[in-house]
Amino acid sequence: MKVKLQFFRVYCSKFGYASKSRFITSKDPIKIKFKLEDNDSLIVLGKRCNSIFEASNVTLANAMRIINSSPYENNDFKKELTPKELDIAIEKELKELNKDTETLDCNFYVTIIIEKEVDISEEFFVNSKYFWLNDQKALSLDKQFRNYASDKADFIAATISIYISNWVFQKIAVNGIFFSAEGKQTFGVPVFQMNGEFNHILNGYELEDLFGFLNNMNSIPKCLEELLDLVMHYKVATLREKDPFKSFIFNFLALEILINKIFDLIPKTKLNDMNLIDFILSLDVNRSLTKEKWKNGKKRKSYLKNLGIKFAIISYLLSPGTALNDYNAFNGFKSIRNDIAHGNVKLNYLKFPIAELDALLNQYLTLILKFQEKISKNK
Repeated sequence: MKVKLQFFRVYCSKFGYASKSRFITSKDPIKIKFKLEDNDSLIVLGKRCNSIFEASNVTLANAMRIINSSPYENNDFKKELTPKELDIAIEKELKELNKDTETLDCNFYVTIIIEKEVDISEEFFVNSKYFWLNDQKALSLDKQFRNYASDKADFIAATISIYISNWVFQKIAVNGIFFSAEGKQTFGVPVFQMNGEFNHILNGYELEDLFGFLNNMNSIPKCLEELLDLVMHYKVATLREKDPFKSFIFNFLALEILINKIFDLIPKTKLNDMNLIDFILSLDVNRSLTKEKWKNGKKRKSYLKNLGIKFAIISYLLSPGTALNDYNAFNGFKSIRNDIAHGNVKLNYLKFPIAELDALLNQYLTLILKFQEKISKNK
């Protein structure tokens, strides 16, 4: 029998925004479908998806049933329930869970679904309304899919945050594996039921960029995929981080890794471009640097250890029109990082430019994904 194995991650936020917001708004849910390797994937931005929370509550109800069956009050605590008894017990817990409206009060939701279809023999099915799959089989499938899907969800969430304000990732409301099959009551797998009106919040990046990137995830060169996995690890750590210092450090680490790794992918022939050389010299990164020294391979190698020069080269290759401003902004962030590392500032009195650093990181993540052929070697 065909069973859908799905991973859900739902972020939610209670933050609101002014009616004259600088963000793009819409009253319709945004749904983005794309392929993740051989798995169907979907992102829904906006209104709470009721069926996801209903399915999540079924799983939580079973956990509460076990917790509430105290061995001191029930001599049959360890006795295995019949399917009918299990359904009755779960329905009792569901009535209590449905009274909890905490997750109903959020203003915005980001829902990530990664779906895989599997064939399961009839012998693993149980005659229960709510938990119709054998426990051991369900656990086995969960274990096989969870780590893969969780890592991919981190990557997707970090990617979405390039285009959507970070505050929508304030809280994870649902996170786990769920199952559904034709004619069966779902426990954790959604059938989307979007209702009501809402406004969602997007920043100035075009939604088409996000849609295009997600649909082309499978075509990313291996060298860039490994790099992005590492960068997104730090970026996703900032999404719900409330400590300004940690947010700044995580974002700067992500940007520094991005610079070093991308620079290594740049064909060395591009470093001989005269316009690029003129741009580097105009920055006055090192007063002793001259065209002659730059053209000398051995001497140039020492200058290329400078993180600022690496970023200047990348910015010129990807965005010559903004390269100078981007370089100056990066230098400012690097100075703060250096001051922290050298103990030259008191963290309590330092205002971290988190939004500005995040914007620069997002900008270059987007540029690298768009123009990878400008910087990468032929693989």
